[in-house]
Amino acid sequence: MGPSPPSPLPPGGCARWRWTLAVLLLVACDGAGKVSETPAAGSRPLLDVPRQVLTEEPLLVVPGTRWDRHPAEDGVWRFRTFARILCLVREPTAVPLAIGVKPTAETSKLGFAITWDGRELGTKVRTDGGLVWVDVPPERLAPGRHELTVRRVHPPGVRFDKVRHDNLFEEIHWVHDGREHLLTPAEVPRQQLIAQFLQHGVVGLEQERHSGLLAVAPGAHRLTLPAPAAWVSMVLQSFFDSSATFRLAAGGRSAEVTVGPRERPRLELDAGGAETLTLEVESDGQGPFLWGLPAIEPAAPATAELPPILLITLDTTRRDALGVYGAPAGTTPVLDDLAARASVFEEAFSTAPWTLPSHASIFTGLYPSKHGAGVRDVQLPPGTATLARLLQQRGYFTGGFSAGELSSSRFGLGQGFHSYRNPDQFETRGDRVAEYVETFLDRHAAYPLFLFVNYFDPHAVFQAPAEFEQRLGVPPLADAIRELPVWHELLSGQMASWRAAVDGEAPITPEVRAYLRAAYLAEVAFVDQLVGRLFDRLKTLGLFERALIVVTADHGELLGEGGYVSHGARLDPELVEIPLIVKWPGQQRGERIGGLVSLVDLFPTILAAAGVEAPASDGRPLVRGGDEAPRSFVLLEEHEFLIHPLPAFMRVSQHLFGVQRPDYRQLVWDQGEDCARRRDGAWSKTPCAADRQRILDSIQAELGEAPAETGPDGPSSDETLSDELRESLKALGYL
Repeated sequence: MGPSPPSPLPPGGCARWRWTLAVLLLVACDGAGKVSETPAAGSRPLLDVPRQVLTEEPLLVVPGTRWDRHPAEDGVWRFRTFARILCLVREPTAVPLAIGVKPTAETSKLGFAITWDGRELGTKVRTDGGLVWVDVPPERLAPGRHELTVRRVHPPGVRFDKVRHDNLFEEIHWVHDGREHLLTPAEVPRQQLIAQFLQHGVVGLEQERHSGLLAVAPGAHRLTLPAPAAWVSMVLQSFFDSSATFRLAAGGRSAEVTVGPRERPRLELDAGGAETLTLEVESDGQGPFLWGLPAIEPAAPATAELPPILLITLDTTRRDALGVYGAPAGTTPVLDDLAARASVFEEAFSTAPWTLPSHASIFTGLYPSKHGAGVRDVQLPPGTATLARLLQQRGYFTGGFSAGELSSSRFGLGQGFHSYRNPDQFETRGDRVAEYVETFLDRHAAYPLFLFVNYFDPHAVFQAPAEFEQRLGVPPLADAIRELPVWHELLSGQMASWRAAVDGEAPITPEVRAYLRAAYLAEVAFVDQLVGRLFDRLKTLGLFERALIVVTADHGELLGEGGYVSHGARLDPELVEIPLIVKWPGQQRGERIGGLVSLVDLFPTILAAAGVEAPASDGRPLVRGGDEAPRSFVLLEEHEFLIHPLPAFMRVSQHLFGVQRPDYRQLVWDQGEDCARRRDGAWSKTPCAADRQRILDSIQAELGEAPAETGPDGPSSDETLSDELRESLKALGYL
């Protein structure tokens, strides 16, 4: 039986009624209407039901999320820099697939490279009647997801004007088994939802995105389960104007509900030990329709108890911002209390000085050049073995909460999550994040949980609530610099002035550095309180003591050191030295652990706690008491990329690598090197002990193929970005 509902139920009767999102559900009267007591927290493991698209078609082709309809020219497709056409093959085929695109006259003058699953197709590209056709042979159409990538090629030294940054195509066709299909821009909203699901793993019209089963059209589908099921619960969504009736049937029982546009009701069914489910949608609308957040409880639950897992990333939080690492007493009392009963890692390092590649390293256990997100691609590749995906297969209910744009699901970080909440616009303030997380916990505490929570507040521009600024002494420090150029504008509320500070146009005086550190620590103190609020809810639900809790940061922040502010472009200690606190299940006694560790180590560590064998990665599992044979080095990376232009004032090189040893670090790039040694806790420049080329060669051997000189996605000009993403990055001070 499933968890008791959140609202009171009428006593007795063979049918039960439940309010969910203002929709009244009637569950059939055949023994399915009994309600059990609320189960103990975390006591109900789940069957893994892989995310899938439900369609009767043997092959499905849709434009990827970078395609859009031209705002001024009806019937014309548009993309910038590169775009994908996605292909889902449901069953083996002996018939080739042909995909054709027709560029406009202006676009046809530009150069494009076309690849299938990342490999060139060579002579299999042909032209016919203004269409460029790609013929994909059957041997490259194995069941699963594939992608054709169309990428504009930039001749060396040539910059296109703004008009030519829009690549325009009049038609997209695909032909298979004698049937020709024309994809039209009028279908963009529907196609984008399917593409979103295929590329990012989650889908939705609002900020909360769900995984599950996506039916591309009305109809019925039979789902075979990996084991007999006792209880089924799903959250439903019909995305457009038409309502839809969702019907769920198993073991002679059924339940149904009619769902209006943008409603998200929950449908539940006592499955009675059934091994198959039937999912049916009736609607006048075209679809798609989402059977989201599938929670399917096995009829014979495993006896092993899975510990709750909480992974917290404090965005832009340098190591010395926490009291346990030397911040002023009282700055982070919650995290200091956690540290007193947890394992504090004293030498933890990020893999990169910005959000996307560092989070992708956490989720995959791979260095950035290996997972590719923010190095070769704008997203973590679909189908990647992520923490969330592997824990979902283990029986966890997985929820993610991103508070900043660069960790949103559009970059592939939502893969494997049942639910992944993107930031409100480009940022969600911490107190709102707390509300979303508490709602999720209250609804799903009955299941083994993997919860990822990202707090964005320490990211510039610093605007902590007044009580925290007062506590850290910010007001008088702000007054002391209020008349300085650029800082005057910033303190007057002109947020765009932060970019001028990043570009080196603002004086960095001792007074400015004092203000920056205090204002920054006020934001960290605010987040510390919110983490305490989350811990309190976990304790109320009986989850805290049994949980594995990991608190870390994706990277740090420069607060005037060297005359720099912000992050990225460099691999300075303030950017890559991060906090890492791990509370193991049941741990009561604190410890401090030396030795180098990296964000990639969290992947095997978390999987080990859940009893999951980790795939091969760059990580090494962390252990209580410390590793008897600690690492001799960790790697650091920074790359200029389409969504990550490097400010000229801070930039060292387009591709920058670091080898971090316990008390020695060497940064290398194509044109130079820089080395430092740590003495008495402080880093100072020193002659390099190893040949630069030898270090570069060894890094390349470790990481594999080095990034292309200009990056495969072209120059880092913001003109190659979508309007929406460009505005988000501007709001965050990146552009």
